[in-house]
Amino acid sequence: MDGKLKHLAELISKTDIDVVESFTLPDAGGNLPLEEALKVWKGKTIAANIPAFLALQNSDYIKQYINKLKEKINHQDNFSLQYSEDLPRSGTGLKKTLLTIASALYGGDR
Repeated sequence: MDGKLKHLAELISKTDIDVVESFTLPDAGGNLPLEEALKVWKGKTIAANIPAFLALQNSDYIKQYINKLKEKINHQDNFSLQYSEDLPRSGTGLKKTLLTIASALYGGDR
């Protein structure tokens, strides 16, 4: 499921699916706050897209964004980030973005 899911949140909670894949975070255009999705979809894994706009940001911004995201998920096992097809593949943007995200997620200094 991708995009605006607020109006479908309750229905999705009643399905037998285990994973809500391609979840769009609100600041990337989705309309369902992550905290709300985690509450209503207990027992389901949320696989959120890495927002493409991060590839246009500097490393400090990306780290702050990921740290705020980590606060929202609060060490929950039912959340993952996935590579978005919208991230630029040319130049250094993709590599820089993915390395910075990994560094922020795992506490490294890359």
